[in-house]
Amino acid sequence: MSMRCLLATAVESYLAAHPHEGDRLSVLVEALESHRHADGGDAACEQCPIIVVSAVVVNEFQAVLHFWDVGIRDWVMHQEFVAMAECDAEDLLSLTYSSLVGSTGLDQVWVAPKDRCPLLIDVSRVRANPEKCLPAQVVYTVHFLFRTLSSQVPIGIPAVRRWTPLLSLDNLLRARVHRALSLVPR
Repeated sequence: MSMRCLLATAVESYLAAHPHEGDRLSVLVEALESHRHADGGDAACEQCPIIVVSAVVVNEFQAVLHFWDVGIRDWVMHQEFVAMAECDAEDLLSLTYSSLVGSTGLDQVWVAPKDRCPLLIDVSRVRANPEKCLPAQVVYTVHFLFRTLSSQVPIGIPAVRRWTPLLSLDNLLRARVHRALSLVPR
């Protein structure tokens, strides 16, 4: 299935759960509906949305797993850029799980059935980088919630990892995690 179809399905289910965010995601929805390549393929081009999938991995102590990113010199949740191409995942959640397992070895995670919809679709802007001839771009990060037990995290995944409190997340993502974990009323 194409990434465009997987993403469109995820955005559709997200907007069904969060209809008030339709305006914020309207550019992404329009790009998914109308942007097509002349050759009919889904290879990335400058008009394609930039998509990142993110695994928000929470343990039994309501702490979030972060990894040290050498490139940006900061602690980040697992995330990966995805190409607008064909893939063999059944949905974006499965693709996020495969990415998490493939890059960290952490396969002892689960998703509650009610959490199959994206937790949050974040919109951020990346400044232009004239040195690399890159224009300013909009990035859509699709966050999914995964649960694990801290004892299930293998010691060898990347050597530099840590559990951080939910308070380390930005306000909206933290509120969504709290709600999903039923730490606050819906």
